[in-house]
Amino acid sequence: MNCWKTINVNKEMGIGRIYFVSFFIGLLTFMFLFVTFSIYHHHASQSPKGFIPFLILLISLPTIHSVTHILPCIYLPKKTGVVTKLKGKVFPVFYFFTKSHLTKRTSILITLTPFILLTIPGLLITYIFKEFYMYAALLTACHIGLSFKDYLCLIHLLKAPKSAYVSNQSNELDILIKRSASN
Repeated sequence: MNCWKTINVNKEMGIGRIYFVSFFIGLLTFMFLFVTFSIYHHHASQSPKGFIPFLILLISLPTIHSVTHILPCIYLPKKTGVVTKLKGKVFPVFYFFTKSHLTKRTSILITLTPFILLTIPGLLITYIFKEFYMYAALLTACHIGLSFKDYLCLIHLLKAPKSAYVSNQSNELDILIKRSASN
């Protein structure tokens, strides 16, 4: 296998810039969602019952996000390892690695799983429950901001050759292609 490209988003953009852009995307998303759904829900009052669950979900959002990345790996026939790191000395964040390479399609699925399992239901909850739409919009916007690194990796994965394999290292992804027969 030859390495087609190594992706390390932290090195490419810098962690400070990633945090800034993530925050900015989350803020713009919240402004858009809040204005859109406040027009849709007209004069709906916000229920104070949703504040405590909102805080719990907001604090545990990075943990939930990292767990959703691991869910597709459960169904893989390949051995998958999970590493836990404490973020802020309180909440665990999970990272996964595989003993062998993943296909491009599987890597894209793993990258998109948090969007499918958290963002889309968050938008539906914002649409359906008018007394909690502000909380759901804020959680959804925070998750979209949190997923910024995933979107950057997804762009690189989509540009990779169709037959590529992906190796998941500690903080980087290696996109691999098979050697040609002439080598």
